[in-house]
Amino acid sequence: MIYRVGIIGCGRMGGTIDDEVTDWSLPDFVLPYGHVNGYAAVPETQVVAAADVDGEKLNRWCDRFGVPQRYTDFRDMILKEGLDIVSVTTGSSRRSEPILFASDHGVRGIYAEKPLCASVQELDTVVETCRRNGTHLAYGAMRRYWAGFETARRVIESGQLGPPRAVVYAATNAKRTSCHVLHGGSHFVDVLMYMLGDPEPAWVQAELNDHGGGDIKATEGADGGLRVEQDPVIVSATVGFDNGTRMVFTDLCDGEMEVTCERGILRGWGDSSGYRMRRLVGTPWSGDWVWEDVSFPAWKGHSGTVAIIRDLIRSIETGRPGRSNVEIARRGMEILFGMVVSQRRGGVRVNLPLEDRKISVHSA
Repeated sequence: MIYRVGIIGCGRMGGTIDDEVTDWSLPDFVLPYGHVNGYAAVPETQVVAAADVDGEKLNRWCDRFGVPQRYTDFRDMILKEGLDIVSVTTGSSRRSEPILFASDHGVRGIYAEKPLCASVQELDTVVETCRRNGTHLAYGAMRRYWAGFETARRVIESGQLGPPRAVVYAATNAKRTSCHVLHGGSHFVDVLMYMLGDPEPAWVQAELNDHGGGDIKATEGADGGLRVEQDPVIVSATVGFDNGTRMVFTDLCDGEMEVTCERGILRGWGDSSGYRMRRLVGTPWSGDWVWEDVSFPAWKGHSGTVAIIRDLIRSIETGRPGRSNVEIARRGMEILFGMVVSQRRGGVRVNLPLEDRKISVHSA
């Protein structure tokens, strides 16, 4: 079977980001990276249409990637093209509406870029709609599909280091400017949850700042809720999960990850560039215990975009949720919005799910 695909948003993640990836040297940044090129690499899919509000941009993009049908209104595309899968690569503030329309009009699979949405109320509506319609949603925080992180997760699941207890990630550099809550945080919260086995978040405590190092700027939105106009920067944060594990963001060297298990430590660096493991042998504090190095399994990078598309097809065909799905996206987004609430309350611990659902963060 050939799955008919439509792409909403003819920009960077839609396809042109591949021009940039050719200059990146990290082992898990593997082409194809953008959506349209990912579908071209999967024989079971065919991109038959695209939509963008900018007609000139739409035509240039479709000419480049050989997409025949063009629409300036995504609704027309979904109603006319009989699509099986829709990719949504618009900005986060314009992402929920096409997701909802596609789900309500029979599209079976949606590949949505991150962050999933711009507000908690949008998050609630997307989750409820996909549940009601049985729509499979793959989330664009793709690091859980990278070969390095996949291999790390298999090591943890094997039990050779014992059950995971916490994962620490260096979210920002010394200038505290590198990781924004929705833009970068959506990637890293997702992959760190993956390292821990995707538990349910129970609370979050965070320190954030604006792009200049000051307090985040917020106003009252039209619905009377908290509206943050610019995506804040993560300085530090701790997340607690219902199974007792923790996730910690620090402002040390960017790209470092350390998973602490009961009997070992797995460390990764350079955004999945390399890994090292140590295991505890013997009984701690008994005089016969030592730390020994353990070889990390060999791995080779592959396209995370292709892996997501193939996982989404499996979900459509089997009815089973994929590795990335709407429930996983919900957990990650709840954490990110919780960080904003914690900062606005002076950095206190905030229980999840949030009681106040009138919160929005507006990024690009």
